[in-house]
Amino acid sequence: MTDVERALLDALRDLDHEVADAAVTKRRPEVVSRVLRLRELTSVLSPEADPMLMHCLQRQSWEKARMILDGRQAEVRHGESCCA
Repeated sequence: MTDVERALLDALRDLDHEVADAAVTKRRPEVVSRVLRLRELTSVLSPEADPMLMHCLQRQSWEKARMILDGRQAEVRHGESCCA
């Protein structure tokens, strides 16, 4: 895993925790800065990166991208919309 991929995984986990915490505390999640960070990291990801990872990141399918980076690529359902 590259440094950028590690940073992406950390940022994806941070976003996931923010959304989960906001649901528990019944507040609006603060996601704008987190999504901007994910976009920034995606833009500097190597062109040789996993094509499925790039596909999910470009379509902002954060959960699927996190699964791929977690080594759970086999669990990613192919053929389902990344935007759903």
